[in-house]
Amino acid sequence: MVIEIGHDERVAIEYGAIRVVGPHDHMVLLPWEDGPSTVHLDVPAPDAEAAIERAKPTYAAIRERAELAPDERPQFLTVGRVAGVVTPWDRYILEAEDLREQRLFALAVVAAQMHCEHFIRYALETVAARDGTPLAKLAPGLVRSWSLTDRNGPDIFEALLGVRPTKAQCWEDYRAHVHRRNEIVHQGGEVTADLASNSVDAAVDMVRFVESALEGALKRRGRTAPGS
Repeated sequence: MVIEIGHDERVAIEYGAIRVVGPHDHMVLLPWEDGPSTVHLDVPAPDAEAAIERAKPTYAAIRERAELAPDERPQFLTVGRVAGVVTPWDRYILEAEDLREQRLFALAVVAAQMHCEHFIRYALETVAARDGTPLAKLAPGLVRSWSLTDRNGPDIFEALLGVRPTKAQCWEDYRAHVHRRNEIVHQGGEVTADLASNSVDAAVDMVRFVESALEGALKRRGRTAPGS
């Protein structure tokens, strides 16, 4: 995703981008010869249209953080698929694996759940945006917990993705993992190496289930899932 910016905005955009998207998901580049200055954003999305829609609020937030005037008509120069970019949710599962190897088992459980919740949120918001109806767009905002263990989460998940999360074969293991994570965060609970491994496995299995549900939901709406 390449967006044209003013030559005098490069320093400010760099300042804002680091604080909005972090150090890894953007580049601010000098122009080639007489070309424009640009900011490159990495945006997880199923297609170019979705990438632009997802990039707009991020770019607006960057400009706001940089104390620049809003860009009412941002110029998206190119949108390309980048292979090998680690998604935000996958960064957490990689971190969980590293923490487990360091025998920081409680932190590994927490990172594994962050992997799940980031992807669940992405899946629901992606389908809601593709659906396009006002009710669908409101639905993700009604989820009180991205773990899907609250009262309304499973209903909203089913309404958008067409399958109930409790139908996942890993559901009981996943629910035990969420309970384990909550004990760690709220009560300072400790876990063993085996329990940390169970949590990482449950988180990965749950994300695979959600990936399958997302792919089916997008195909029913005439789209394809990321990577397909």
